[in-house]
Amino acid sequence: MDAPVFISTNRKVDAFPEAKKPHIEAVFDRQPPIVVPDDPYASWEYACYLALNTDMNRRTNAGDRIALDVQVRALEWFTENAHRLAVVGPRALHRAADTMAMGLDKWAEDFALGILLAKKAKRLNRQPDQHDWKRLILETATAKPSLRQAA
Repeated sequence: MDAPVFISTNRKVDAFPEAKKPHIEAVFDRQPPIVVPDDPYASWEYACYLALNTDMNRRTNAGDRIALDVQVRALEWFTENAHRLAVVGPRALHRAADTMAMGLDKWAEDFALGILLAKKAKRLNRQPDQHDWKRLILETATAKPSLRQAA
């Protein structure tokens, strides 16, 4: 059987009960885990990775296609505001893209995106850099046939 496994936990692997450790190790022997530490920069990086390598930002919550320019704008906004987000992660990035895809007036979009921001800025161990997001999205879509149509 070949099926994807997704495990999300706030525990460290070595903090599982002794009786569960052999099972956890067996799963991780088959598929090494992607560990996202409690670090806003790492969470930003992981969210961008998902946006580039999956369909995460290519469809709205309603299933409508998100235009390439909106995907780019969402990544730019997410990067620029990473230190101000209440929660830095894939959900915030997708919500930004979903909001931008609605075609709202500027003031309404700014208000909707403002809900994602914290009252106080976070201290990041490193400021995320802007990239040529359009080029990266297109390169990823070209490299992955399943994403080619979505971009």
